[in-house]
Amino acid sequence: MADALIAGLPNTHVLFSAESLCDGHPDKLCDRLAESLVDSLLAEDPQTRANLQVLVKADMAIVLGSVATTAQVPYEQVVRRVLKKLGYDGSGKGLGPDSCRVVIHIDSQVPEAALKAAEDCNLSDSGVITGYACSETPECMPFAVLLACRLSQRLTEVARSSCHWAKPESQVQVTMEYKRTRGKLIPSRVHTVHISADLTTPIEDIKTQLREEVVKAVVSEQYIDDRTIYSVNSVGRTSGLSGRHGNFYGSWGDQSSSAFSGKDPSRVERVVPLAARWIAKSLVKANLCDRVMVQLAYTGLGAPSSIHIDTFGTTKAGREDKDLTAAVLANFDLRAESLIQELSLRQAVYEKTVSAGPFGREDGEFPWECPRALNSP
Repeated sequence: MADALIAGLPNTHVLFSAESLCDGHPDKLCDRLAESLVDSLLAEDPQTRANLQVLVKADMAIVLGSVATTAQVPYEQVVRRVLKKLGYDGSGKGLGPDSCRVVIHIDSQVPEAALKAAEDCNLSDSGVITGYACSETPECMPFAVLLACRLSQRLTEVARSSCHWAKPESQVQVTMEYKRTRGKLIPSRVHTVHISADLTTPIEDIKTQLREEVVKAVVSEQYIDDRTIYSVNSVGRTSGLSGRHGNFYGSWGDQSSSAFSGKDPSRVERVVPLAARWIAKSLVKANLCDRVMVQLAYTGLGAPSSIHIDTFGTTKAGREDKDLTAAVLANFDLRAESLIQELSLRQAVYEKTVSAGPFGREDGEFPWECPRALNSP
């Protein structure tokens, strides 16, 4: 079986897989609930400090965490409003916005402490975070990741219309074949498209619709051939937990071991992944490299304790990784409060990032996706 995976694969080619969740997946639902609560808090009090976790199962939604704020947010009402907006009506969809049980267990902290921490330009915690960007796509995202995301969005669309077997809690996995050239990865073909869902339709009846209604509507014909594999399996409904699927780059860059959602911008898990992505995309768009991982470490103080840049050998014009590190330090103020201000992170924008993810957006809505013009090293 293992040999079959690489049979016929040229020596310079590699396989890479990425996953994406449809909007109705329990984990994505929890992320949306957590981000909606954070947005509600920030809309009233931009200095809010929040660390929230959401989990759902059957007919229950639970919100846990701590908050320091002057905002008066009706947490339970926000949860029920989001459920209703997403189309949950209790008729076979698990959670009913009016009938489900909502448990709120949030510790309240003193708002003045949050304000004092902000004045000191300190972060709420410490952490090591990475950001990633590459030249595979105009969005500077790995092709496999972007494709998985767009396929999950398409699957969400058809679930509401023509393909009744496509449930909103589905999950998409894409395996791409790449050609590797001196560290640069060039998309070659789609190897496999796999969907996991709670199915009631026989699997063999689904594969044709998967290919025609979903894949061909999203993937360019140049990446599809007669060897492309279409795979489907049925899984039962599971519980959901916010932050469980927070790796936005696939395995190329693990931005944090902690949950991204449910956090205010003073927390390392929020501000630093966005800043690291901003820096990485700026380096690629400046044509300084084809791929780059930017690692930033913070110890709770305002400034980073370390920075590491790895371009996988793809720097341009005779530059080295240390030259790009110097360019970053010369072009970006990496103090936490400066990053929060420059990226407008105290605004209520986080629920919008859930459906298609916070990265790989070219609509100009999110400042961290707008690369900075750099003074070359």
